[in-house]
Amino acid sequence: MIRPHQLPRAAFYCLVLLAFLLLQVAHANPYILGSGDTVKIHVFQEPDLSIEAKISNNGTVDFPLIGNIEIAGLSLAETEAVLDRKLRGDYLIDPQISVSVISHRPFFITGAVRSP
Repeated sequence: MIRPHQLPRAAFYCLVLLAFLLLQVAHANPYILGSGDTVKIHVFQEPDLSIEAKISNNGTVDFPLIGNIEIAGLSLAETEAVLDRKLRGDYLIDPQISVSVISHRPFFITGAVRSP
């Protein structure tokens, strides 16, 4: 039984547990990029290399200095790693890259609908 003076501590532990569980779920099924997704690629302290782009039908985005780079089929972390490899050395010493989805690709459901 939890006593009234223990409620704040118990609530804190519950929140920590919930946050941990949510992180596990988020890492278990990473979002996979696809044609039609719009992504924001941010290169820290390099505004000329930070872009927002829609992934083309062939799965690529046009990135400054590198050109077309295929990212469809990759997770956000995999995309960051690919960009890091391509930029490190020739262009930047220690690139800090983050990739996020601005808008998701459209999806369609076909077939009979029981009720609208």
